[in-house]
Amino acid sequence: LVATIELAAKVRALGFGDVTVLAPWEKRRVGGAQVTAVPGLHDVYEIGFVLRGGERSVYFAGDTRLHPDLPAIAERLAPDVAILPVDGTRLAGGDLHVMTPADAIEAAKTLKVKTVLPSHAEAEVSDPIADHFIVSTVPRARFAFAEEAARSLPGVRCVVPQAGELVSL
Repeated sequence: LVATIELAAKVRALGFGDVTVLAPWEKRRVGGAQVTAVPGLHDVYEIGFVLRGGERSVYFAGDTRLHPDLPAIAERLAPDVAILPVDGTRLAGGDLHVMTPADAIEAAKTLKVKTVLPSHAEAEVSDPIADHFIVSTVPRARFAFAEEAARSLPGVRCVVPQAGELVSL
């Protein structure tokens, strides 16, 4: 499931045959889960996803900053868990493209989730030229997020997994 026709073509070129483009608020069933595309806000067109299986639902924000559709996501889909980007990626001297830890706290409050996990934290850029233009404004972002979540999100579980760690929700 992808956001654009162009991305679908690239994914198909990698050998994936079953590729579907979803616009915000469109739904598809994948196995036992329902996947709903939701709006995002980045420097390029972006969507996130809410996955619902049984009584549980998870919002994966993807690469987004705070945006005005978060209350609608909470109202329409009521996710239990949110995986939120936290490193504050921006272009050097430019606008923010990804939430900061403080933004992710606000998103978690708006979404009224019971569990949060940071993502898009401490990303490393392998292209030396891009490394001069893309910066993360928050060092150790996932830990800054966890510390702020402990202070600002009473009753909300914050999980900061290690790379490759399986997290039970």
